[in-house]
Amino acid sequence: MRFTDRGNELEMLENAVKRKKSMIIIYGRRRVGKTALIKKFIENKDSIYIYIPLQSEKSLLRYLAESLYRYTGNPLLKSPFPSFRDFMDYIVNERKLIVLDEFQRLEKIEGAISIIQDVWDSSEEMRIVLTGSSIDMIHHLALSGDSPLFGRRTLEIKLKPFKPEVVFSLAGSVKKGIEIYAVFGGTPAYLENIDWKRGIMYNIETLIIRKGMPLYSEPEYLIRSETRDASTYLSILRYISLGKQSLGELSDILGMERNKVSFYLSVLEKEMDIIRKDVPVTEDPKKSRKGRYRISDPFFNFWFRYVFHYENELEMGRTGYVLDIIKKDLQGYVGRIAEDVIRGIIRENPEYAGYRVGSWWNRRGDEIDIVALNEKKKEILFGEVKWRNRPIGCSIIDEVMEKKDLVKWHNEDRKEKFLVVSKSGFTKKCIERMDSEGIMHWDLRDVERMI
Repeated sequence: MRFTDRGNELEMLENAVKRKKSMIIIYGRRRVGKTALIKKFIENKDSIYIYIPLQSEKSLLRYLAESLYRYTGNPLLKSPFPSFRDFMDYIVNERKLIVLDEFQRLEKIEGAISIIQDVWDSSEEMRIVLTGSSIDMIHHLALSGDSPLFGRRTLEIKLKPFKPEVVFSLAGSVKKGIEIYAVFGGTPAYLENIDWKRGIMYNIETLIIRKGMPLYSEPEYLIRSETRDASTYLSILRYISLGKQSLGELSDILGMERNKVSFYLSVLEKEMDIIRKDVPVTEDPKKSRKGRYRISDPFFNFWFRYVFHYENELEMGRTGYVLDIIKKDLQGYVGRIAEDVIRGIIRENPEYAGYRVGSWWNRRGDEIDIVALNEKKKEILFGEVKWRNRPIGCSIIDEVMEKKDLVKWHNEDRKEKFLVVSKSGFTKKCIERMDSEGIMHWDLRDVERMI
């Protein structure tokens, strides 16, 4: 897949290295494209790029010398560096842009991060880029108040997966793009093997579901490499993907105390960026007792729902059985991700600047896909998203009207707006009624125009 959609990050990097002295921290989850970004950035630059492998101190010092020898041809580098300090002194004297990829692994060398700090502090001219995948470790080493490198960084970039719009562009249409995004998310490494000319079920089968395929074990590998109690994290994610989304439900099904479950959820949310906690948009996130945990990365959500949950069947070779389940579920599954996508499009629309955008639900089970609030104007937008293979009739309007008064927010003096989004458009009668009642209606062509 061609290098895509990192223009803002490249511009920030270019501006940062114009300074004589710069320390740039780039971090994010595995596979999100950090190395691709860095390699694009250092094209045609006088630079030294070194990937840091997981090795013992002695092996790593030899590896560092060998890596530099390939850049410089200096025969002195045929022997290992005596110490990490010698390595740092050498590369600083080269006066090039330095990149240490997966730098958090240098913690295996006692004092290495503090040595980077000391060399930085004593140098008058040093440009260094430090990248890493272990988000918790990066905070520990570089971003928190007591970390060795705290206060030195001149630019910090937390690299995230592509937004849905980028996937739509790669897919060539919003409809296909939403399907691809709903299954594979926006992580570049998960998208690069997709056959964009084939349908979603073909790509699911050839990339995810069959044993030995590129993404068959990917989320489990990431969880096991990043956490100590992987089995608990895996179980939590599986249950969230299957709809057990409150702290109470997760505590009950896991047989664990709530405070222990909260710890695991906090790691998944704040350190690994895999889940998020949603509350009804009308409520204060810090006070609400209606919080729901959701897997924020669509690929992880899909994988835990259909691969991890049906691991026994897949290991036994019953791939066709699982594919049949996915095929039956797919429209509903994609529809739930489409709701997230539409909420994101509304958030980024200048017309809705100043609105708080989310969804709404109550304990009785009533839900509204989209609710957007503007406190200053006392305006509220109610919206529903339907992902079906047939045009939507007028019953969708009645659904919205029946539920709107359940939302307790300035009910006496608010201005109400309405939006209905349909994958397959609307019946003629429904369009006529919505137009007469001032209800906005979008099909996928409208969504494309909004983007």
